[in-house]
Amino acid sequence: MVRGSLTLIPGNMFAGKSEFLIVDMIPRLQEHANKKVLVIKPEKDTRSGVGKIKTKPGKRMEERTMDAIEAPSDDMGRMLTMIQHEEEKIASRFDVLAFDEVQFFDEKGFYRLVKQLLRDGYDVIAAGLERDFRNEPFGPMSYLKLLVDDQQSVINLDSRTYCRKCGKPNAHYPQRLVDGEPARYDSAQVVVGGAEAYEPRCGVCHEVPGEPRILPN
Repeated sequence: MVRGSLTLIPGNMFAGKSEFLIVDMIPRLQEHANKKVLVIKPEKDTRSGVGKIKTKPGKRMEERTMDAIEAPSDDMGRMLTMIQHEEEKIASRFDVLAFDEVQFFDEKGFYRLVKQLLRDGYDVIAAGLERDFRNEPFGPMSYLKLLVDDQQSVINLDSRTYCRKCGKPNAHYPQRLVDGEPARYDSAQVVVGGAEAYEPRCGVCHEVPGEPRILPN
């Protein structure tokens, strides 16, 4: 069996990752390439509602949604069973499995699942954060980059993300806010939220109070 292809869409919050999937990439696969696509999101991401992913409404466009199944973050066997169940419902095999918000999936478990899916001939798309509010690796994205054969298959959308504090482009860093102030380093890594809790920032404006430092000895 021919190995499937992997496309990664890393990017900061508000970079438009879900928008890119819903408005551009998946419709093109379905309409122009005649591909059967299954969209999968983590159960713990409740921001888009049940059974769908959605864009963030703004001045450019109204909110758009797309159907998705919700999978557990840490049970890859159950996720695989859910994929097979969806294939039974359409009496066909999916060509493409598109995962959104992959930072909420177990790092190594999801990496191993994607590696297996590629070997089984599925094309896989994975969109999500690759760094947390501390500017440290977040979720499986850094692992998934080990499976990419062609760097053109990594579509980074941060070029269209602007720092909320100074307005500079390429705002790579997710800034978590608590009561309007930067969250401390020892805050929980996973806090599901939107514009009320996060904003994109550049490297100069990004702040992590209490970040530990390595001292000479």
